[in-house]
Amino acid sequence: MPLTDTTKNTPNRPDQSIADIQLAMSIPRLTIVDCVNRWKETGIGISETRKGKQPKLSERDQHAVVRSFREEPFMPFVAHKEKLKTAEVDIQRQTLSKYATIDGFSFHSPANVP
Repeated sequence: MPLTDTTKNTPNRPDQSIADIQLAMSIPRLTIVDCVNRWKETGIGISETRKGKQPKLSERDQHAVVRSFREEPFMPFVAHKEKLKTAEVDIQRQTLSKYATIDGFSFHSPANVP
């Protein structure tokens, strides 16, 4: 639930309780508590976006996956995995499946060429 600017709707009083803010803004109490605590710790009330987990494959390896799927679009994932292993790209079958889906390939049809 995104927070909206409601400064025009609520008075700017530093002595407002969490319950007063909750009633005025109609948002959950824990959201207000988290925002206040974040403000006290960092000076910013908005949460920062997380960077996320690093990708398992480098950009070069992702291109190798796409190239492999374009050459043999209906070859099984296990065969693609072995083919990539000879090119020193070590990857699990599930991860290969995930990257293939991201690149537009599915189990039953090859990806459309852009």
